[in-house]
Amino acid sequence: MMNKNQEEIIETLTNYFNTESHNLVSSVAHDVKNPLGIIDLSLGLLEDRVEKLLENEDEKTKAKIMKFIDNISVGLEKCEQILDNVLLLRRMDADYEVKRDFGISQLITNHHIFSKPALKTKTVSFEVSIGDDQMVNVNEKAFTMVLNGAIRSIVDHLATDTGAYATAYYENKQIKIVLVSKKEENSITLKSDLTTEESFREKVFQNELEKTGYKFNLNQCEKSVEAIISIP
Repeated sequence: MMNKNQEEIIETLTNYFNTESHNLVSSVAHDVKNPLGIIDLSLGLLEDRVEKLLENEDEKTKAKIMKFIDNISVGLEKCEQILDNVLLLRRMDADYEVKRDFGISQLITNHHIFSKPALKTKTVSFEVSIGDDQMVNVNEKAFTMVLNGAIRSIVDHLATDTGAYATAYYENKQIKIVLVSKKEENSITLKSDLTTEESFREKVFQNELEKTGYKFNLNQCEKSVEAIISIP
């Protein structure tokens, strides 16, 4: 591997993962991901209230409790990052055919939480601006893979050190995710080059994307970035 260039390394790794069976590992990773997401969400709610709860405590106690919360958050983030890497191995081809109706707003809300570690790396706040009555007929596993793969791709391509607001919209079987800077005077831009790790993730995502029939486009606009997920 030391003598290979980036493209050759990515191709070698991709071929390896495409020829190895990781169904068991992927299944376990998904099962662990759900409770971790619940813990992470609960910790976020606790963080929002902890300052008020500690108003009558001394500064030393406050600092100690906040340190505990920070340690839990760091531990959760590391676990989620490990699982994200494991989930690159998932192979769910046989499950992509079964579809049913879902409320698109709730579907995105329920499943984008798996991308929380990725969103944190670029300080991206994610919200859904879609009516509860809008329905979509999809395979849930395929949708989850595409949604989180797309969010990971967005984050990997994003060039920002000031954070961003991401808002998801839906119309005509297309999910549009619009990203703007958290500082109004700044623009959001896309990087020109990806690292080897980011390029590998992108290659795996694009390979899986082809199997689902979904389309994904990432576009630079004047002061924002728009990502489009087209549902088959």
